[in-house]
Amino acid sequence: MPRYGSALAPNQFGDRALTTAEAYSACGPAAAVAFARLNGRNPTLSEALEIAKGTGWTAGGGMNGVHNQKRLLDKMGIPHQLETAADARKIVEQVASGRPVIISTAAHYYVADDYDPATGKVHVGNTGLARKGGGAWMTVDEIARKDQGINGAIYFGGTPVAHVNQGTAGSVRSPEPLIPHSNPLPEPARHLTEPPPEPPKPPEIKEAERAWLSVPRSMPDAGRRGANVSKPKEPTPAEQMQALRAMVPGFGTLPQLTRTDEFALPGPGRPFALPSIAEMVGV
Repeated sequence: MPRYGSALAPNQFGDRALTTAEAYSACGPAAAVAFARLNGRNPTLSEALEIAKGTGWTAGGGMNGVHNQKRLLDKMGIPHQLETAADARKIVEQVASGRPVIISTAAHYYVADDYDPATGKVHVGNTGLARKGGGAWMTVDEIARKDQGINGAIYFGGTPVAHVNQGTAGSVRSPEPLIPHSNPLPEPARHLTEPPPEPPKPPEIKEAERAWLSVPRSMPDAGRRGANVSKPKEPTPAEQMQALRAMVPGFGTLPQLTRTDEFALPGPGRPFALPSIAEMVGV
């Protein structure tokens, strides 16, 4: 049995108060709950999520960076130290001494709370099970390889309580891959899944869209839809001449084509037709 039990961090998919989209990006708040339990408190995951919304959390991006995770812990009054240049050896030493560590990657937050010297693995419990392809026990190197590196480590700064209240939620494996969030990597390296569905549009937005679509448009097929579209204005001879000079190189040097009534530019019901070469040279 791990030092702090099997579920120091709550199962992020086990709180029914969270929507599906919120649960996929709730690993930061779940890690904060684990540290709160070490500090003698036992907030629910939904309570931690509400606090996280004020420190940079979003459903599409999670905590949006390890510094926002630090802000969440600050707001919850949890003592800790953040190091962005993570040292795998220090992480293992701290965990082995009984001081859990939040491991931050570009895709997920893990809470390491125990160490097995026989395997070299740290216990990450629910936070490891929530990650597709992860597990309750993983080495720090496995975590780094899976998520293209470790971008931060947050060490618990207080004295862990002797008995940690872990709530009632047990270990449940993630039903689907997690959406990456904390510090997204360039697109080819990211572990992507289908994004959560868009929320329903407010009634006023739907009404505005319906009103916009009901306005007649001056389109080629508008007449077939019954819209009242005015007939295009017939170009004047002067406008035809100006357009022709722009369209035909050397037009001004051809005396045979100085009159616009010799042929017409395109208009409603008639195509454009230039004179033949023979007509242009007077043959």
